[in-house]
Amino acid sequence: MSFGDNDSFFQLDGFDFDHGPDEGGSEAALEEDGIVVPDIKPRRSEGSKPVILMIDDDYSTLDLVKIYLQRNYDFVCYSGPKEAIFYLNNNIPDMILLDCYIHSIKARRVVEIIRSYSELKDVPIIYVAEKDEIGAVMSKLPETVTDVLSRPIARGELQVILDKYIKA
Repeated sequence: MSFGDNDSFFQLDGFDFDHGPDEGGSEAALEEDGIVVPDIKPRRSEGSKPVILMIDDDYSTLDLVKIYLQRNYDFVCYSGPKEAIFYLNNNIPDMILLDCYIHSIKARRVVEIIRSYSELKDVPIIYVAEKDEIGAVMSKLPETVTDVLSRPIARGELQVILDKYIKA
């Protein structure tokens, strides 16, 4: 799902993600970075396959992970965190893979927003980082991030993470 190169304007049920609620819109918390966290309750999918959400601005990584997961998982991916947050307003994935160097909003802020939903507090969040940066990422890892996966993502390493955190 893409909204073009400029995703600064994004609306959801009367919310302008850059400027806050529209007139007559519902109340929501407008944060200093322009992200509005609407008071919406996400729900778990009724599907039979576990749902993996990936937020990464590297399209080759998104394509590769899609190939790895398409047979046994429902894979949902977004190149921007605003679109992913919109998805999370209505859905609870079984795992979230998050590029720890995502553009436009710091990954730490994305994690804070995700964890602000009580329904998402137990969903594993896995940071995706370059192999040579794993040590630095691990030393600054927010306590609400579950684990780290190195890029380029190897199928075997991804499967170990999936098996570890997704209950069959």
